[in-house]
Amino acid sequence: RKQTAPKDQYEIIFVDDSSSDNSYEILKIYAKANNFTVLKTKSNRGRGAARNLGINKAKGKWCIFTNSNTYPTSNFISNYLKRINDSDCDILAGRIDYSCPQDKAFELYLNHEKRGINQVKDDNPVPIKFILFGNCAIKKIYLSKFQFDESIFLYGGEELELLLRITKKEKVKALKVNSIVLRSHHPSLNNHCERMVEFGYNLNHYYDKKLVQRIIPRKILFVLKYVPITKLIYMLNKVYYILPHRHVIKVIVGLHIIKGVYSKKYYKSYCPESKSSDVATSHSESL
Repeated sequence: RKQTAPKDQYEIIFVDDSSSDNSYEILKIYAKANNFTVLKTKSNRGRGAARNLGINKAKGKWCIFTNSNTYPTSNFISNYLKRINDSDCDILAGRIDYSCPQDKAFELYLNHEKRGINQVKDDNPVPIKFILFGNCAIKKIYLSKFQFDESIFLYGGEELELLLRITKKEKVKALKVNSIVLRSHHPSLNNHCERMVEFGYNLNHYYDKKLVQRIIPRKILFVLKYVPITKLIYMLNKVYYILPHRHVIKVIVGLHIIKGVYSKKYYKSYCPESKSSDVATSHSESL
């Protein structure tokens, strides 16, 4: 409601992925009062399916994404519109500032100037691996053509997988835009690492096998296959509480991804053949 962009230049679409709280009823009130659109899936189908629903409903040539746990600034949309009109790019991505009250050392790591998109200056090319859908915009023509993989239910990777499919087939230009969102109450390092195990499992079981090597080099994967990763993680967690350095955190997160790559924990419930909508783990998404 506080967006400064001219209201005739954009639409707001909320997608509720069959949430179990009162989100949908609240969204309907906002939608009616502000001429927004609110959609709801018939069952919890996962983040990819929810986003595809919003993409298919969208009328414009671009889709700007954010999430249900992020807070955009008032010039969020206007900054995107300016770059869309002034450049010949196909993808735009902004920074995400993180709040992690339970783990301030991890919060410093998440917001470090050398982490991810933070190291890229505004209006400069952005590597695909740095683009997060909590703050990005993509031409709808590519989203409609490729779509999110709706068989991905566990946490993480569906964005990267989609972007790699797009860039493999299309010559696209991605730039960083000066548009910021706040991700509130990010999980602590320990809780985040639990999700990284799921992300690692996704890499190994759902995607093109080469995708794993884009995240973890082949040599490291081979060596750590024969190392007791759980014991190594335990030791590094002890180090983290004494020396919460960003390199220590990076190794801990990476080891959890590798643990997921070699895990068979989720196979029976989440194998690619399983299409059950009851196993989805995402919450409501907003487009």
